[in-house]
Amino acid sequence: MTLTNQSRSLIIGLFFILLTSCTVTFLAPYDEITDTRTAELQEKILLNLNKWNTIYEINSDSVVLKYSQNLDFYNEIITGGELLLSRNQGVDKNRIVTKQLEGLLENLNEMKSIHQEDVILDPINIQSFKTIFSTQLGAIQKYQQVRKESNTTN
Repeated sequence: MTLTNQSRSLIIGLFFILLTSCTVTFLAPYDEITDTRTAELQEKILLNLNKWNTIYEINSDSVVLKYSQNLDFYNEIITGGELLLSRNQGVDKNRIVTKQLEGLLENLNEMKSIHQEDVILDPINIQSFKTIFSTQLGAIQKYQQVRKESNTTN
C-alpha cells in the first residue's frame, strides 16, 4: 500500500492536531489547603518569634521564654507541618512540595532542639529562625501561586 502525498499530509496533520491537543502535566495541581495552611503556619511561627524577641528585650530571663513554657507552640507547629507533609506525600507529581515540607520540619525540629539546649533563644537565634521560616514558607506559598496561575491559564 502506497500513500499519496495528500494522504501523508493528512496523517501528519492529524498527528500534530492530536499531539497539540494533549496536555502533559508534570506537576500536581494547585492545592488551596496547602497554600492556606502554610500561610497560617508562617503567621503562627513569626508571631511567636516576634513575641519572644519583644519579651527578651524587656526581660532576657523571663520564664515565658523558656523552652518548657513553649511546649504547646512546638507541638502545634510541628503537628501542622507533619499534617501538611502527610497531605502532600499522597499527591502524585508533588515531590517539590514534599521536599520543601521535609526541610521545613527539619528546621522546626532544629529550632526545638536548640531551644531545649539553650533553654532561652537569644535575639540572634530568633532572627535566624525568622529568616529561615519566612524563606521556606514563602517559597512553598509562591510555588502554590505559580501552580494556581498555571491552572487558570490552561
